Amino acid sequence: MNIDPFEKLGFHRRPVWVDKDEKPYVCGSVRHGGRVFNVNIHICHRGDPVHKDSLAFMDILEQRPDLRQRYEEAKDRAHTIDAANPEIYNREKEAVIREIHAQIDLAQRA
Repeated sequence: MNIDPFEKLGFHRRPVWVDKDEKPYVCGSVRHGGRVFNVNIHICHRGDPVHKDSLAFMDILEQRPDLRQRYEEAKDRAHTIDAANPEIYNREKEAVIREIHAQIDLAQRA
């Protein structure tokens, strides 16, 4: 899949440290309200396993505000430690992501 249009908008390619797939991935940032927000785009085809996993992840965050808050806090903490290093960023989120995936597994068994 061609991601050059994203690069023209100022996004850059970055290897994905924890994901098991080969989906294209680009990153960028936007300033809004005096803050800088990182934007990560995972490009996948509708219905493929990555797409389904992403939707299940978002569904759990919508259903469980407590997990959404912990996930947001983990992301904010990771950015204060080292926003540029994907290994550190992902390691800081790892525990809450495991918990979210456990909830996805429970929901899929129900």
